[in-house]
This record gives sequence, structure tokens and C-alpha cells, in this order.
Amino acid sequence: MPRRRRDRTFTGCWRCRVRKVKCDEQRPHCRACQRLGQPCDGYGAKLVWIEDKDQPYRSDGRRYIDCDATWAGHAILDSELVDQLIYGCDPECAEEVFSSSSSQPTFNPFGSFRVLVKNADHPPGLLSNAYKLLTIDPTDPFSSSSEARFLFHHYTSHVSTIMIPLFHPRNPWYSYYPAVARCYETSEQKALYNAMLSHAAYNLAGLAGLPDKMFSLATEYYTNAIEQLKYSLQRQNPDYSGTLAAVMTLCMAEVYSGRPGTWRLHLNGAWSLLCEYSEKEPWTDSDFACCSTQSLCITKIIADTVNGHKATSGIDDSWTRIPFLDSQPFGSPGNFSTSIMDDDEAERSLVSSVSSTPEFGFTIGSTDSLLACISAITIAGKKMRAKSLQSQQEADLLEETLSNVISCLDKCKEETMYNICDSFDEHHDIKSQILANHQREAFISATYVYLYRVLFDLPPYSVRKYVSEVLLRISAFHSASDGNLSIWPAFIAAVEVYTPEDIALARNWLDRTIRFGIGSRVCVRRLVEEVWKRRDEMADELEIDKGLISIDWRAVMEELGMDILLV
Repeated sequence: MPRRRRDRTFTGCWRCRVRKVKCDEQRPHCRACQRLGQPCDGYGAKLVWIEDKDQPYRSDGRRYIDCDATWAGHAILDSELVDQLIYGCDPECAEEVFSSSSSQPTFNPFGSFRVLVKNADHPPGLLSNAYKLLTIDPTDPFSSSSEARFLFHHYTSHVSTIMIPLFHPRNPWYSYYPAVARCYETSEQKALYNAMLSHAAYNLAGLAGLPDKMFSLATEYYTNAIEQLKYSLQRQNPDYSGTLAAVMTLCMAEVYSGRPGTWRLHLNGAWSLLCEYSEKEPWTDSDFACCSTQSLCITKIIADTVNGHKATSGIDDSWTRIPFLDSQPFGSPGNFSTSIMDDDEAERSLVSSVSSTPEFGFTIGSTDSLLACISAITIAGKKMRAKSLQSQQEADLLEETLSNVISCLDKCKEETMYNICDSFDEHHDIKSQILANHQREAFISATYVYLYRVLFDLPPYSVRKYVSEVLLRISAFHSASDGNLSIWPAFIAAVEVYTPEDIALARNWLDRTIRFGIGSRVCVRRLVEEVWKRRDEMADELEIDKGLISIDWRAVMEELGMDILLV
């Protein structure tokens, strides 16, 4: 049956256009928004590229203005010059065009199509709205290298889209990062630009058939980014948002390279930067700074689950009492006894501020409450393994953590069931909301597995229900989407599978997850299969069911010399 053709319109209300649904265009408020109980944003024009009132009007920006007023005072250009100007929109051709002409024209009506004018003056509020920055051209105006242009294009068109599971209008890797890097004026911007090219090259090394060539390019741009970061950090007041974005991009470049453990150096550096600037609350300066800081905090929560098995006396308690452990998900403040968990108030305040920002967790497909649960389990597990608690203290800690986490997870399941989790759903149609629910349910079930394995060391048999739920949710997501899910929930489940049905689902996930060109996932596959192998061997040796054998995947990872960031 042929697909029914749908005519696309551009006259619906702004909320329906963002949600990509049909708008009946009723005025003053459309019925689609009224039916959902959402405020209708209306049909008025949204102006962009707003300049300071003191500046003269420039006709090469987007304005809601009559054509006569736009071109008033400018002479009519002859056809030959128009052809030259159009040809000169390509920076590679511009020098050739104007070197052959007697003089470069003082006014170019096609200037708005150029990638960027070097040393252009950008208004201070450039980063206040992502939609101003989405016109990304694959050409790098600051390099004649076709490789650099190709890598920048690959980053904006591919890498940025697989950094989050589903489309989201606040995706910083699609909007803010390329736009800031294109300015290419400060050392922070140059560091970010080179880090992005390195990130893209490592991704291509995992996708393309020329890994040696791409690794060489990635190393070159990686080195350039490090040099620019040195210049930035030597200054008295380096730009926080640009520096953090560059460091976190280098962190992800290391993850994509597949080198074990090197990503943690950048993560620790980024965390130190955040702590140094914490009093100024730099994440409130712009959405760019906010998204980058959110990404750092989320990455640290997930990273702590990897090294949480190490019994150390100096435990970082900064994640113990993040705000959602003191508020709605866990009841009233002070649920976690301060006699058991001596928090550093400065770090506690820092993490509370960052995690209370809008849509915390969207970049990984999770929620603030779920990340709070994961963090609480990690901290409790560290303290128990450190043997720093008396038996009664340990019992109290277990009881409190179990009660609070299970209560929060039950609430998360209820919210997901009724699709009332957060504002993420406002940006998606019904299909996308279903996919978002799949990933949330996967996180919820994986957190149950993490809870019982870390705090009680229960065998796979005892958590099989949750393991199967995770893998079924992941399978349902991938059957309807090519999105790149965070690997944390799937990995937490995969290392506990032992039945043929669950192993088949886990293998399907492993086959799919390595297709994104992320080097660390090759290590993930090796680690999961090594855990399975050891469980099989131990079951044969002891002549017991595989579901009764617990394998600590962190210990196996350490023996293999790996340190994997599960994002």
C-alpha cells in the first residue's frame, strides 16, 4: 500500500512545530495544545540575530522587515558580479574570485551564507538560544585542509547526534559546541575546535576502513587541543564554559579511541575546574555552560559506578546528598544520617546547585531521581567495602539506602507509566515518548540490579526478573529506533545473564552497540564475554547452576587492565 503523502506546512503554532505534530491553526489557541493542557505559543514571528539597539541595522541578518527597507541604499549589482559573489560563498573559492577582480565589493548581499567571517564580532547573548546556532556548514573557514572540513562536518552531522539517545532541542553537541568552536578566536574556542576534530576522527577510525589514517589525524588534533588548553589555563581568568567543553570533549575523544583509563584524567581535570569556579556558579551564565556542567556531573556519577568496588579510606562523599536525595524522591531533608555520612558541605552545595538545573539527566536518557539512586547505591557500597562502619552503622545504612532507593524507583516507574516524568516529553511526538519510556524503564530495572548486586551481592538468579526487563526494553527501543542508548543499563544487565534467552538478547545488544564506532565498546564486549566465560567455567567446576554464581565484573575489568566509561 503506497504511503499517503503529507504536505508539510510552516504556519502551525510554535509548540506544535517543536513537537512535530499537526496543528489545526485555531486562533488564538490551537486545539492540539488545549487537549494536552499545554500553553499554546501562538503564531507570531520569532526574531533572531538581534543586535544591540545602538548598532546600525545590517541587512545580512534575519529580520522581519519589508524587502524595500532591507535593501534601501544599496546599488543594484550587475549579473557578472552577482555570479562572482555567489561563487565566493565557498571560502576556498573566495580568494580566487576576488584576486581576479579589481576590488572586493564593499557590500555583499550573500554574506549571510558564508560559514563565518574571521574575527567577527558576536553579540554577548549569542549563546542564549540554541536555535540561533543551528546553521552549521561543513566547511571550516580557518583551514585549507579538506580533512579538517570533513571531520567538522562528520562531528556536526553524526557524532553530535549519537551523543544522546533521542533528538532533543538542547543537545549541546549539535548546537552549542560547533557554534562556539567556529568562533575560533580564544584559546578555549581553538581547544574545543581541535578536540571536536579529534573526537570525530576517533569515531571514523571505528567506522571506516582507514583506522591508521584516522588515528593519526585524531592524535594530531588531540595534541593541538592540549596545547591550546595549556594557554587557556595559564591565563588568570580562563573562560569556564569553553574550557570545560574542551576538556569534556577530550574525555569523550578518549572514550571513542578505546584506550583504557585515559578518559579519567580529563574527567578529574574537569571536576577540579568545576570545584575551583563553584562560588561563581558559572553554570548559570548560559545554557551552554549549564549543559556542559550537567554532562560533567552525569559522567562522574556513571564513572563512580565503575571504580566503586575499590575499598579506600578517603571516600568522596560529594554525591551522597545531592538535592534529590534531600527532596521529593527521598522525602524530607536529612534522610541519610550525618553520623554515618560526613558530607563536605561545599561539594554538597555545588552538586545540589548543578543537579537542580532544568532537565538534569536528559543527555544520557535518564532522570535526576534515577541518577540520585545510582549515586546513593555507589556511596553506600564504597562505605561497606571500606569496612569503616560498625556493624550497627552498616545495618542502619543498608536499611536507609534500601528503603529510600526502592521508594524512589517505585515512584519513577509510576511516573513513567503515566508519562509525566519531565519536560523531555514536550519536545517529542508519541513514538518518541514511547522510546523515551523504554530507556527510562531500562534505567529503572538496571538500578534494581545494581542495588541488589552492590549492597547484597545477590546471585544472577535473584535478579533475573530485572535483567530480563532491561534487555527487553533495550530490544524494544532498538526495534523502533537507530538511536544510541547509554550502555550503562544494558551493561549492568548483560554481565548478569545466564539463560539462553537472555544471552541471545544480550548478544544482539552487543552486536548493535559496537556499530556506532565507539572504541570503548569493543572493550565492553570483551569484558561481558569474559564474565560469561568465567561463570560457565565456575559452574562446570562446582557442578551448580550458573544462576547461583556471582562474578564481580569490576574485579574482572581490573584484571584485564580496563577502565571503561559506561556511557
